[in-house]
Amino acid sequence: MRKEIRVKEFAAVLRMNLANPHIKSVHALCETQEAADYFSAVANELSHKAVFTVIGHQPTYKELVDYVKQAFQTREIVCIMNGDIFFNSEKDHLLIEKHLQPNHLFSLTRHEITDTGHQTHTAESCPFTVNGGSSDTFIFYTPLPDTLDTSKMDFRQNLFGAEAVFMKPWADAGYEIWNPCDDILTLHLHQDRIHFERYATIDNPTNAVYNPKTPLPPIPSHTGT
Repeated sequence: MRKEIRVKEFAAVLRMNLANPHIKSVHALCETQEAADYFSAVANELSHKAVFTVIGHQPTYKELVDYVKQAFQTREIVCIMNGDIFFNSEKDHLLIEKHLQPNHLFSLTRHEITDTGHQTHTAESCPFTVNGGSSDTFIFYTPLPDTLDTSKMDFRQNLFGAEAVFMKPWADAGYEIWNPCDDILTLHLHQDRIHFERYATIDNPTNAVYNPKTPLPPIPSHTGT
């Protein structure tokens, strides 16, 4: 039953992301052909925006980044995000396009829809820590430089602390890591035991970079004379 609930949540998120007019396409690396066929049916009339690739196992960050390198053209904005994350604001794409630079990695702390008091997704609604962490969304420009060492990303996403280790090669490659999670809102659809999951911990957690919140600069106001 619990697995069925999660599959339905993934399906709901897929539909929301495909329906977002500011998202050009959604790519998913699937563990099985059965999963690819199921989510292709979920995409339905939006299937022209969906690409499902069967790889036979849960993807690693390395595989996700290597996929980006071969699947996307130069000067595209790409987002690697967990399958239960979706955007929640009409202004998200405007803020990304205005502030993201080729040497930036936006690493966004997720917001929860199930936490008491977080239903309105206010600026204070990031979970677990008021400062950052829990990043399920990474946004960047293509192309990616050769100095980005993907061999240091060869681990799966749902390991405790994995996102912090994933960010280290980006920092080593000269990227500035920003976390404007109170400006660009990403929501986490996981309503079953959301704070009680038990995940394995990644090896070498000290080789990590953390992402304190980074408020975006205010847009200058222009007044007439």
